[in-house]
Amino acid sequence: MNAFKLEEVGTKSEKFKTPKSCCLPYGSLERALGKEEREDLNKLFKQLNDANDIITVDKLHLQLAKEFSELLETETANKVIEEYVHEIKEFLSSASALIAVRSSSNIEDLKKLSGAGLFDSILNVIASDEKGIADAIRNVWKSLYSKRAIQSRFKYRINQEYAAMGILVQEMILSDYSFIIHTSNPVIIQITHR
Repeated sequence: MNAFKLEEVGTKSEKFKTPKSCCLPYGSLERALGKEEREDLNKLFKQLNDANDIITVDKLHLQLAKEFSELLETETANKVIEEYVHEIKEFLSSASALIAVRSSSNIEDLKKLSGAGLFDSILNVIASDEKGIADAIRNVWKSLYSKRAIQSRFKYRINQEYAAMGILVQEMILSDYSFIIHTSNPVIIQITHR
């Protein structure tokens, strides 16, 4: 796991505190699945990429979702997830009682597709609940292959194999402000604006 600290952001005169956070980077899911198991999924990804209609995509989604869910319950996956849970608990030991387990996919903010809300994030996970953290990790990963995610990739002709999912784990805090940052104008798709 790549844990990182991001406790203060801003200039010297205008700093604000951020929640304690850590992440499971891209590749964490693949490690949990194992190489041979990933090969089985690649066959389904190829069929999805070659599909010509949404009915075929939906049928393949059902098969992929079932196989993927089963893979996340294998001994290999359970062992890797258990390691991640231990590291998360250790890193966030001084965090508040609740954490957010948030999706972070490489296909969320593309030029032609905003994937905001496409994947699941799990809020109000009890920081001391190992099973709750493990279940939240699995559910975020499963959202990479949800019906709506697969249909979106089909619609925009995004290679299914290209999709990756990292996870951001943050302590939940009571805040005075919260916000998101747009790096381009979402209405007129303008990259540079002043």
